[in-house]
Amino acid sequence: MVCVMLDGFDKYGVAPNFSNTVSVPNLLAQEWTQVSSQGAQIVAGLSATGYAIGNLTNGAGVTKNFPSNYTRLIGGLRFQIQTLSGGAANGPYIQFLDSATAQCSIRMTDSTMRIGLYNGLSNGTLIANIPNIISQGSIHYLEWDLTFSATGAYQIWLDGVSVLSGTGNLHTTTNNTANGISIAAPAGAVNTLVVDDFYLFDSTGTTNNTAVNTCPRVETVFPVSDNQAQFTFGLAAIGHTTPAFTTTGTSIGANGSYYQPITPAVNCTLNSVDITAQATSPTLQTQAFVYTNSAGGVPGTLLTNGAGTVVTGCTTGQVLSMPFATPPTLTAGTTYWIGFMASLTVSGFAVSYNNQTDARSATITFTSGPPSTAPTTTAIANLALWAQITPSTPVNYLENIPAPQLNTAFQQYVQSTTVTNEDLFNMGALTLASPTIYVCGTKVAMALSGAGTRTGSVHTKSGTTDVGATSVTPAISWLWESQYLGTDPNTGAAWTLAGANAAQAGYRLDT
Repeated sequence: MVCVMLDGFDKYGVAPNFSNTVSVPNLLAQEWTQVSSQGAQIVAGLSATGYAIGNLTNGAGVTKNFPSNYTRLIGGLRFQIQTLSGGAANGPYIQFLDSATAQCSIRMTDSTMRIGLYNGLSNGTLIANIPNIISQGSIHYLEWDLTFSATGAYQIWLDGVSVLSGTGNLHTTTNNTANGISIAAPAGAVNTLVVDDFYLFDSTGTTNNTAVNTCPRVETVFPVSDNQAQFTFGLAAIGHTTPAFTTTGTSIGANGSYYQPITPAVNCTLNSVDITAQATSPTLQTQAFVYTNSAGGVPGTLLTNGAGTVVTGCTTGQVLSMPFATPPTLTAGTTYWIGFMASLTVSGFAVSYNNQTDARSATITFTSGPPSTAPTTTAIANLALWAQITPSTPVNYLENIPAPQLNTAFQQYVQSTTVTNEDLFNMGALTLASPTIYVCGTKVAMALSGAGTRTGSVHTKSGTTDVGATSVTPAISWLWESQYLGTDPNTGAAWTLAGANAAQAGYRLDT
């Protein structure tokens, strides 16, 4: 078995309901080749852990192109149809692509609540279908085993039970292969699809080369400590470091001040408070600050060195960084309030987080500077505000937890120019007590930070065996690179829970 791809949609953020037009494409585009948002969101997962991609409707979906051609693909995903509308062409679909051309498609519902297999597009020639098998709001696991030829064998399972099988014309091009997949809802459809726990295998080898038929889930764990740290500290950030969560900016007022709670995981110094401006004002003045957390869970007293330097001007789409001349010290596990004050009213100044309301605001006199005791504040929607920090003792695993973003101004990272440097991390434990583990995947976001060419590889270490994936050449933009192992490299046998939990994941600079 070669695992072509896994995605549990868990690594794209830390809260559900990410905004429909900005954050979803930014987050998914580093893993998927093409993302059409049309209102897509990262939402609560359909299984016991993690998140899902939801609100796929009216042309919204994701497409992944693979570097290899496959004569047969085996896979599955968990799905839910949240809303339904009539019409034979309105059902969400999975298309298997030869470049941009659909070889065949599985449509998951239409007015007869059926699952159907089609030649070409999801409104192409029907090969087989079973009606009245799913309903609005129900959660199911769909799996398939498809061979791409004029007389290709097919089998489709729903919740581990075979519902369709036979042979049919499963290609439309002259090639008997597929090299991509698309999961989407057709344009004009008002069906709403949620997708989670996606896996895709080919049929080679002797391990896991058939559909698993157990309604599996993809569980994502993150680094919890350094095992081997050879890369050097680059940048650490805390707060709302994800991309803009709304398309329109939230205005700020003259003499307005804005406060947001943070709790650092390590002892650190606070270098700056940052925000991405959504408006241009050459005369706006801003000043950062940091306050203690009072007993009432609101801003308390100004920290020593807690007033930043005054910054003049902001530009649309650019990070407005408000530094501290003498960085104040923050203690691990302690809550603080970071924020800033503004001199002028600026319409549409910044973006806010959906469904996040633990931020505060107040009116104070800008020219007087941050007061030693915070004024009385009122609750507001969070601004997309973060802080750049320097850990007292840099730990690489913390820079590898957040999902990478397109804007490196607030991306956490570690870096190296020394060939053979390798970081390995101890990972969080899986939640099931006795799972069957079909494959373990390691995913790393890589980017090139300077001129020239470098190569790097994803690594997994089990016991004394350290296995590297094929070296890749990172680009300037962040992209996910993956390694999938169907057996434990230290034993050559299937993964056990103990083996998976003890394995380390990381990356290496190869050249």
